[in-house]
Amino acid sequence: KRRRHKKKDVRSNKKVNFFKVGVDFLGLGRRRRLEKEGGRQQSRRVISAHDALASFAQLPPKDIAALAAAGLATPAAVLGHLPRRYEDRRRFDAFPNQASGLPVCLRGTVVDAALRGFGQGRRFYEAIVMDGSGGVFGSGKVTCRWYNMPFIHKLLATGHEVILYGKVKDSNGRLVIEHPEFEVLREEDTPAPIHLDRIVPIYRNISGLAQRRLREIIHWLLEQTDPATLASICDLQAATPRYQALCELHFPTTLEQAQAARRRLHSKNFSRCNSTSYGVAPVTMSARAACWAPAPPCSSGFTPVCRLI
Repeated sequence: KRRRHKKKDVRSNKKVNFFKVGVDFLGLGRRRRLEKEGGRQQSRRVISAHDALASFAQLPPKDIAALAAAGLATPAAVLGHLPRRYEDRRRFDAFPNQASGLPVCLRGTVVDAALRGFGQGRRFYEAIVMDGSGGVFGSGKVTCRWYNMPFIHKLLATGHEVILYGKVKDSNGRLVIEHPEFEVLREEDTPAPIHLDRIVPIYRNISGLAQRRLREIIHWLLEQTDPATLASICDLQAATPRYQALCELHFPTTLEQAQAARRRLHSKNFSRCNSTSYGVAPVTMSARAACWAPAPPCSSGFTPVCRLI
């Protein structure tokens, strides 16, 4: 059998592996090092807002498929999926002791959860959430119910720490929130910069994509996307470029900043180019994502410079 002989180098006083030296002599070792360094640089590269999401190895295929089903195939389209509301998770509402007409945002722990039935074959999932103080005589806890949604028991169970959002009703002496929006907190969320202890965006639901996962994808795209690819020649406010406006809309530091950014988006100076009549029309809710996307050429040969003025 052949053995790899190792010899001592007198000058360096180290053992020399002649097999590795031969590999470096042929250039294979250097080639491998360059490939590793190239992979690291590619993972840190700045992406374009018009690249296809399928070209990003950092995104799982199931997330890309869910975004594509919602019509979001590029970073520009995903960043155009604006929040519908915000939650101030720096402080939460106190657990109510009576019904309220306004929605509340609560943080607590699930102490009991079960699948219950009523009527003829009808079932609902019920979870009792209690705050840290415990409370007495019904104060400090609230009952959550989801009707005709049996899959909830796979997402929410006893012991989970959750954030709830909904209106509290009085049902036979019990405080109940029907079909509340909820998000399960994890242990690693304590130092998390986007899920807790800040103004958190809440988006319209996308089938097959959890709320927190969508938030993580948008945060990653804001960090990796080249701001120059999001800029537009028709940006009227030079002091607030499009990239900065998107950052303030998705992850504001204060509620006032989010409201100001939303007002700038809906101001009368922002309108969508109409290539057929060369007029202008106000931006609607359904056209938000399209306003941030690149404008396709018209059939008449005229290409509008932007979709959002």
